[in-house]
Amino acid sequence: MEPVTKPIKFTTHKSLANRLILATLHGRPIHVSQIRASNPTNPGLAPSEISLLRLLESLTNGSHIEISYTGTTLLYKPGLITGSVPGRGADAHGILRHEVDGRVTRGISYLVLAVCLLAPFSKGKVNVLFTGPGVITSAAERWGDVRLPKTVHMLRSGRVKRIRGVAYATGVSGGNNARMIEVARGVLNRLVGDIYIFSDVGNAQLIDSGKEPGEKKKVGLGFGLSLVAESTAPGVIYSADAASGAEGGETPEEVGRRAAYALLESISRGGCISSEAASTVLMLMSMGSEDVGRVQLGRDVLASEEIIQLARDMGAFGTAGWGIRDATEDGVKSEGQLIVSVVGSGIGNVGRKIG
Repeated sequence: MEPVTKPIKFTTHKSLANRLILATLHGRPIHVSQIRASNPTNPGLAPSEISLLRLLESLTNGSHIEISYTGTTLLYKPGLITGSVPGRGADAHGILRHEVDGRVTRGISYLVLAVCLLAPFSKGKVNVLFTGPGVITSAAERWGDVRLPKTVHMLRSGRVKRIRGVAYATGVSGGNNARMIEVARGVLNRLVGDIYIFSDVGNAQLIDSGKEPGEKKKVGLGFGLSLVAESTAPGVIYSADAASGAEGGETPEEVGRRAAYALLESISRGGCISSEAASTVLMLMSMGSEDVGRVQLGRDVLASEEIIQLARDMGAFGTAGWGIRDATEDGVKSEGQLIVSVVGSGIGNVGRKIG
């Protein structure tokens, strides 16, 4: 008879995705209470969090999920990470189709990131196709037989040498792209000479309105700009995104300017990893091979609420603490830059064949 492991207890919906992923990787059950308990109109789990739980259940074997009537309490007992196993949620080709309903308002990256974090530890291959009215563009990505993440040593951030980007418009005039690009280049051209921003125009998706039979409505209307700055140091990139709000009222010029300034702010924080990717990198470093990895991070990135909460959550699962020291370059202290040392726990997947 297997020993009963007591769930690790958490409260609130904050960092729920990270906690579910950590629980799945460590094989430890978690109990989360007070999930939006004070919200009078929409208490409990959000549609995006329900979708994530369904996805985790599909990618694992033996997971057990209990949700209270109000949705404010969750018990999650993870199973073995098996991936897209034919006949168990996936078709004969090993493709798992995960439908995202129209109530999900978060970007699809919320789910894709969870798949990316679990895939290296899966017993089998992971091949997920996201479909449904909550997905503007369906995409199938395949993760092969990846072993443990490699030990990371990123100690120099270098200097930005080029900027690439994509301006996109969905269901609206493509002229919005040209306006966003012009303003963004006006901000960035003074700092970097090598800039190229692509333009992508697509049609809005039609889904059932839910009111009258056969009545359709368009979803995903709007425009936005994604920018990526590449450094002279290998693997070091900074990114920023800006999009028109669902309520409208923002001009393409404002969106383009906001994206450009957001990229400059990300670069100014320094380090080898931007704030958007820091939690993912630190989590994979902690789960990876039993070795010490090192990465340079900006002080403001490491001191963010998200990273501090991640460190506390990982401590609750028993992972080793991080070592932190000032970064130096040619023997001189780099102002506002820190070196974070993380010991990998060597977490694998017990269902994986070795050799």
